[in-house]
Amino acid sequence: MAGHVANGMSVTPSLKTELTRRLCRLWPSAAWRLRGRIGALIAAAFYDPMIRELRALLSNRWLLHHGAGTIVAQIKSPDLTRSILADFLAGDIDHLLNLAEMQPAVSAIGNEALGM
Repeated sequence: MAGHVANGMSVTPSLKTELTRRLCRLWPSAAWRLRGRIGALIAAAFYDPMIRELRALLSNRWLLHHGAGTIVAQIKSPDLTRSILADFLAGDIDHLLNLAEMQPAVSAIGNEALGM
């Protein structure tokens, strides 16, 4: 069903929210390849409106390269980008080598990001 919605199938807002919740429950624990596919599906059709479960997962650095960075970049919200970047920097950054698809969003806040 989620694939059909991503391809333009019309559904009620409550059904779309429920599908987003279910995808969010699966996303962090899915196998590596499936995690990327779920992230791409969310980035394609399920990030607007932003539900709290999805917002919480955007700060999960293990999902950064599996769709979370793409979602943050697509939203183009400096406030969201600052918040996500602050969450990443507050955690274990020893192995955070790049920001992948989130880089354009971080570049958009420029010097402020460097000062964090």
